[in-house]
Amino acid sequence: MPPHVTAATGLDALIHAVEAFTSKNANSLSDVLARQAMKLIYGHIRKAFANGEDPAARAQMLEGSLLAGMAFANAGVNGRACVCLPDRRRISHSPRCRQQHHAAPVMEFNMLGTLRSSLR
Repeated sequence: MPPHVTAATGLDALIHAVEAFTSKNANSLSDVLARQAMKLIYGHIRKAFANGEDPAARAQMLEGSLLAGMAFANAGVNGRACVCLPDRRRISHSPRCRQQHHAAPVMEFNMLGTLRSSLR
């Protein structure tokens, strides 16, 4: 996989995990999944980017991405995905990662509503 695709998909998965962890609807299951996803992705994205042929780094990124998706689904997160939809329709050739600038306001909204996630 080309390094730019590794970076784009890895950051997308990492942001899913962060969003799940900071969601107003976060729960004990989504928290465990999100924490492990963040740990795996953060710990292996540089290796996977530098050497796309490293099977161990790829496996850890794959598991982190899976866990991020599970956390995302269990935390009732969809704000950023909804906000990005119009952009993705208009800029269909752009990697989804480029739309992540919408994530910060959604996460800020969630964190302002509850400090529970940020204090764990």
